[in-house]
Order: sequence, then structure tokens, then C-alpha cells
Amino acid sequence: MQFEDNLRNLGIDNQQILSLFISGIQEQKIGMESENITGSTWLNAAGHPALVRDLFFVDTLLEAACFAHCNQHLLARFDQLVMAAVGWYPQYPQLQAILRRYPNARIHSVFPADLTGIIADCKVALCHRETFGQFFFFDGKLLFQGLQAAYEFDAYDFSLNKFQKRLGLAPFVQTHKPKWGHNSFFQVLKKR
Repeated sequence: MQFEDNLRNLGIDNQQILSLFISGIQEQKIGMESENITGSTWLNAAGHPALVRDLFFVDTLLEAACFAHCNQHLLARFDQLVMAAVGWYPQYPQLQAILRRYPNARIHSVFPADLTGIIADCKVALCHRETFGQFFFFDGKLLFQGLQAAYEFDAYDFSLNKFQKRLGLAPFVQTHKPKWGHNSFFQVLKKR
């Protein structure tokens, strides 16, 4: 009930969004635990993994609900999408298990607009390529070690696009970031 109150306090009143986020949480947590994908909660309105056309990775369920409210036009087909809340620091095995479960889905990333969110975007892109690496921050630089090499980036001018171009990764991940200088979709709704 507290989660529903939080959504309503943010102005989320679309019944389709509310029903997906309120009624689906318990069912999906049970399904997730039975598949041993730790640290994840997902909402699946499609019913069967083969029917999922869009897979949205988000950090929290609250952020997923805020994103859905702000982007209802992108989510017109609730029956063909999954939203997977993977936390602020998604891990390779966690992401890989979810990607394997939904092999036909287009991949979307809805992480914060800050550096940690961009790194999460990169982790999803790496996972999609079935590889991984580590990120290190030092003295305004971001170091990525992976793909049998080390790459250095300016941490203050870093993006998934620059990461993919530098490493030669195809752009399979569609990112969704809030506009108007906000870090998250929660902030967008909170400031309305």
C-alpha cells in the first residue's frame, strides 16, 4: 500500500500503470526467486518470454513507474514489455540471466543521467555482447578494463555512445534519460 501511495503522491494516476506496478509486484518477485536471478525484480505483463518485444532495465521499481508515467507513448503495448529493476550497480550474471530469458526483446536502459547511470548503461551494452569489464574512477578519468585491453575516458564527458564507438560495439541499447537537467524521472515528477 505504501508503494501505491508513493505513486499517487507523485501524480501517477493512470490506471494501467498503477495496476501493472501494484498488482504485478508480488507475482514477479515469486517468479524471480524461483529462477535464482538475485537482486532483480521485474514486471512482466506479456505472460511468456517469447512475447516480450521491449525489455527496460531500470534501477528501482519507483523509477520504472515514474518513467512509465512520463513516457506513456513509448509504453502503449504493456502486454509486450518487461521492466527489470536491477539496482544501482547491476552485476553481469544478473543482467545476463535476464537477457537470456528475453532473447527477442529490444533492450532499453532507464538509469540516472549521472556517471553511475551511464556506467550501468555500458554494463547492459557489454552484457548484450556477452562480455564484461570493470570501471575505475580516478582524477577525473574513467578507466575501463575489459575486452583484453584498457580504455581511458574523460569522466565528465562520458556517454554510452562514446563508449560504444571507442570499443567498436554495435548500438543495441536504447537509453532513456530525463530532460531539463533532471537526474531521474522521479525528480521530474517530484518537481511538478
